[in-house]
Amino acid sequence: MFLSGTEGPRRTKRIWAFNEAISKAKDSLGYRLTYRTPEQLGKNQKSITFNWAAAAFGVLALAAATLVACYYFRATKLLSPLPPPIDAPARLNGIGGWLILLAIGQLIRPVSYLKGLYDLYPTMISLDSWETLIDPTSSSYNGWWAPTLLFELFCNIFSLVFCILLVALFFKKRKVWPRCFATFVILVIVAMSFDSVLVDRIPAAAESISKTIRDVGAAVLAAAIWVPYVFLSKRVKATFRY
Repeated sequence: MFLSGTEGPRRTKRIWAFNEAISKAKDSLGYRLTYRTPEQLGKNQKSITFNWAAAAFGVLALAAATLVACYYFRATKLLSPLPPPIDAPARLNGIGGWLILLAIGQLIRPVSYLKGLYDLYPTMISLDSWETLIDPTSSSYNGWWAPTLLFELFCNIFSLVFCILLVALFFKKRKVWPRCFATFVILVIVAMSFDSVLVDRIPAAAESISKTIRDVGAAVLAAAIWVPYVFLSKRVKATFRY
């Protein structure tokens, strides 16, 4: 009914589990004796392991996407509704038929991206987990971790805001909704493909090529069904005129 999002959240869970396994393995190898003064211990207890850099990146991405979405929503409103198409009966004016499926899909869609952000949180916001992946001296290090995780964070934030914009355009019956919907569907396919290329360069997170092809193929199939529909349907033309 609707395209699936990027595969980042599922990979992130495996990344987190992988890091936990590495930590447990290191702990079981032996003991390290260190000495710290009371002042050092107090300082360590007060230290914050919050990844401010990743958080700032996410906040800036959210703010930028939200501003653009709000501006677009206001700027695309027509001064007066368009007349209904001559070849579209009056009974087709309104959300019904196959549009009900799209309405349900768009309402559910943002939840998947919220879950994606939730899954990314323990890996990116915890400074310890983040440094485990980006520190060249770490056994879990790979140079592609940082760009891959930042890309997935950006995609989830951008997609979440875009989904909310689509919901608002849909229920306001804006004329630009079909074009925005098609753009979103295509961008999701591009993001899935690019994300697969990035993840493939990380052995600890790479998936089989057959699964990647299956996921992208399902997205392309869904796009092949719904994109022509939103541009050719008489109901869509009769409904989205504002």
